[in-house]
Amino acid sequence: MAVSLVFDSTCEISHDEARTLGVDVLPITVVLEERRLRDGIDIDRDALYRRIETVKELPKTEPVTVAEFAAAFKHRVDAGDDVVAMTVSAALSGTFANAVEASRPFGAKVRVVDSRSASMLFRLQALESIAAAKAGGSISDVVAAGDRRHLHGQAYFAIPDVAFLGRTGRLPKPIVALGSLMGVNLVLRVGDDGVIGMAGQSRSIEKALAMIVDQPLRALGDASKIKIIVAHARAPKLAADLEAVLRAHLRRDAEIATAEIGTTSAINLGPGSVGICAIAS
Repeated sequence: MAVSLVFDSTCEISHDEARTLGVDVLPITVVLEERRLRDGIDIDRDALYRRIETVKELPKTEPVTVAEFAAAFKHRVDAGDDVVAMTVSAALSGTFANAVEASRPFGAKVRVVDSRSASMLFRLQALESIAAAKAGGSISDVVAAGDRRHLHGQAYFAIPDVAFLGRTGRLPKPIVALGSLMGVNLVLRVGDDGVIGMAGQSRSIEKALAMIVDQPLRALGDASKIKIIVAHARAPKLAADLEAVLRAHLRRDAEIATAEIGTTSAINLGPGSVGICAIAS
């Protein structure tokens, strides 16, 4: 019996890539001047950046609905599959709760998992689970393969403008005030519990970048295999500099890629953000 995978679009797997991988990616809704747009379908990253420059209010996001999850689960279960649904951190979105509610009628056929992550760390976890499913793993195998704790998942970002995260309520007000009033670059971490917190601060972007290299590498230690994505929001030069620093610190067999974050992550982190998302085994 096959195990199918369902994710929300915060996982940074595009809809085209999802079709190739044989998984379902359900779109988060982007609310832009009272219009509701499906992430990756009605609006993409480039369109988002163009609109941010002209709108009066910053965009917001809404979770995948119970009905959308239920339809995806039914399609896969009716085909004879078991289902693992992995969502963006429950601490950051109502998506996990909606997936749990949608799964109830399906009993043991559907397992809902809180990734305790977001953005490119979520992607790394998702790809590990997909690999386990393609290898013929059971539901438990697929869940374990993408478990952030098992993978020692790390996610650090340097944020030049906290207005985006502050507006969404995903960042505590004292941290928002610190970044806004003092004009510093905040270094944020997605904690092991999936909550965003402050890991450091610097008036210099160079020092902020040094922090987001040092802290995750300390956490990963001497792991035998490391996979890293340098993630950025319209900051390719910073991302390239960050990748160069990483390559100077890591063994040659470490897997390092650079990628621009998707629409949902960009709405929350804001342009100019750059970070490191990593897993190890």
